[in-house]
Amino acid sequence: MKLRYEEQITEVTIPSEQKDIGISLSGGLDSSLLLFIICSIIEQNQINITLHPMTGNDEVRPCLPTVNKIIDWHKDKFNVTWADHIVWDNSRIHGKKIKLDSENMTKFCKQKNINYVFNGRTSNPPADIIEIFGGHYEENRQHNRNLSTSIPTKWGTLLRPWNNVDKKFIAAMYKKFNCEELIKHTWSCIGYAEQTNNFTRPCSKCYWCKEKMWGFNQV
Repeated sequence: MKLRYEEQITEVTIPSEQKDIGISLSGGLDSSLLLFIICSIIEQNQINITLHPMTGNDEVRPCLPTVNKIIDWHKDKFNVTWADHIVWDNSRIHGKKIKLDSENMTKFCKQKNINYVFNGRTSNPPADIIEIFGGHYEENRQHNRNLSTSIPTKWGTLLRPWNNVDKKFIAAMYKKFNCEELIKHTWSCIGYAEQTNNFTRPCSKCYWCKEKMWGFNQV
C-alpha cells in the first residue's frame, strides 16, 4: 500500500510467503498507526498470517498498559490472527535499552521463526523545527529522508516504512484512514511519574510531547 502526504512518500507491504510477522509496539502514535494499517491490509486481502506483537517495557516508565489497550482495540476491530504478546524488560539501566531490545528481538524471532518485524520509528522533524524545540532531538532517529526502509539484521529483516516520514505524515494518515479515535489510546510522553501525575497526563515538555504537538498542529 503506497502512502503519500505532500512530498513524503512511503509504502507498507506485508512480506509474501510468510506465516508469521512481528510488530514492535511502544504505545506511541507511530507504531499504533502502523499496526492499524497492517491489520487493514491483512483483513482486506485475507492474508493467512499470524501477527506477533512485541514490546520492550521500561518498568520505570511503563508502556505495557498502553500497548495492551491498543492491542485490545485492534482485536475488537479486525479479524486478524494474533500470537501471544511478546514482552521483555528494557528498563533504561546505564543506557543499555537499545542493546536489550536487539538481544531480545534476536532471541524471540529465532524462537518463533519470525523473519520480518515492523517498526514504527519515524524521521525527526526538519532542522528548523528542532531549533524551535530547543535544539534537542531523538539521537536514534535521523534527519536524512533517503534511508532504507528494509534493514537486514542477525535474525531477519526489520521493516521501517516510517523511516523517511515525520509526525506531519503520521497525523495526515490518521485522518486518511479515519482512525483518529485510536489517538486517545496512545501515549507519546517520556516524562516520569512525578512529571505526568503518575502517567495520567503528558508532561508537554519532553521532545516527544513537542513533536506530537507540532505534528498534529497543537502549537
